[in-house]
Amino acid sequence: MFPGPEMIYKCTKCSNYISKGSLMSGNTFGAVVYSDGKQEAPMLPTFPDLVKCEKCGSFLWLNRMAAWSERNGNLPQKEGSIKATPAQFLSIHEYFEALSSSACDSKEDIFDVRMAIWQAYNDRHREGKDMFRNSYDESLWLENAKALFDFLESGDINHQVMKAELYRNLGEFEKCMSIINELDEESYGWIKQAFKQECKKKNKLVFQFS
Repeated sequence: MFPGPEMIYKCTKCSNYISKGSLMSGNTFGAVVYSDGKQEAPMLPTFPDLVKCEKCGSFLWLNRMAAWSERNGNLPQKEGSIKATPAQFLSIHEYFEALSSSACDSKEDIFDVRMAIWQAYNDRHREGKDMFRNSYDESLWLENAKALFDFLESGDINHQVMKAELYRNLGEFEKCMSIINELDEESYGWIKQAFKQECKKKNKLVFQFS
């Protein structure tokens, strides 16, 4: 893994500067993949795309903005002295905030944020924490999980696996396996076997593929 320069972005609503790391190159050695599609690779770290400006509260898609500059040690002094707030991944509460903001003005935006919410809840389990803090928190998760079905297309194999995973999360194991059993055995045999094992155990939580 070779880190790239620190990218500096300027908030489109105020004068705040936001910094975000980058990579020159990376690899997936030692990566783990989870049933919700999330991959964690020590040699391929991820950086936030959607952030909340610390100064004005605006939500910004950094991956859709042109970087104002790069901070790599070779900048003129006046640029190198810019104070930038490090980009942070949003909290679950902030992702729900973003859904109601101007940052989510397309179906694709809403899908991306709802996916992030789903995986953020699962991150709690990955970190050994309780999935839900209270009944209201659980109701928000349920609302988001059900909303994701509206974005999943029957002709997309990855969407079908995602749909099966959502059914499993909801405890609808028969519906999950009905979808999984339709997958091609040669290409998706390892996925089918993993889902069969988890459904047999009546496990609704995210799991790591072997």
